[in-house]
Amino acid sequence: MIIQQEAIVLRCIDYGDSSQIFTLFTQDYGKIGVMAKGLKRNKNPYQGGMQVLNHIKILYYQKKEGLLSLFKECDIQNHFPSLRKDLLRVFTALYFVEFIREFTIENDPNARVFRLLRHSLDQLASGALPQNILLYLQWHSMCLLGINPNIEYCNHCQKRMALLCKDAFFSPKEGVAYCEECKKYSKGELVIIQGVTLQKIHIIVNSHNARINQIFLMPQEYHTLFHSFRLYLRFAFDKELRLNRYLLFS
Repeated sequence: MIIQQEAIVLRCIDYGDSSQIFTLFTQDYGKIGVMAKGLKRNKNPYQGGMQVLNHIKILYYQKKEGLLSLFKECDIQNHFPSLRKDLLRVFTALYFVEFIREFTIENDPNARVFRLLRHSLDQLASGALPQNILLYLQWHSMCLLGINPNIEYCNHCQKRMALLCKDAFFSPKEGVAYCEECKKYSKGELVIIQGVTLQKIHIIVNSHNARINQIFLMPQEYHTLFHSFRLYLRFAFDKELRLNRYLLFS
């Protein structure tokens, strides 16, 4: 059966002398694997289209579950040229696709995750602050996938630290936060997230388009949030993303 889908190219692996295997995140079918036979041969018109980060419209032959689909043709919808001129934005975009690739399940449809990834790449290419749009994508991805930690409410007394501008004591091991009075109930080491930082991340993840750029995170604030999520994902899923090391935004 021939399928037409919008997709974001997440990964490319060479296979043999002339073929490649792609991981795509599609609008209607989620993450899929596609074999493109002979794509590396000279004069193949689709080489440029099947580049990592590209937003494409693809035609492919869908195979039985567990087998790679077969590439037929594609059209580029957006290859984000302005994004590719800035090394920090490239690393941030590559982190986006690595995060989606590692924390989604194959053949698990999630159109909202597709739209989130496409929107985040659009925003990054349009000049959004890389650290802000990264936190925006990461938070909303975790929410849509049902793996988000709790940093706004005290896990014990339910006090809303962000609303009250109170410091949160986040336990990466548990994936929850505590207020200062209740931190004695926590397990494992704690990361302190200042109340003003909580308010900023609350505004960022609930903002759209230009407003995302109106919140400025100090380097230490970004490091604290990124480090908290990094430790949480390591504890919860035993995964360490390769792009973590390049995203200090110092």
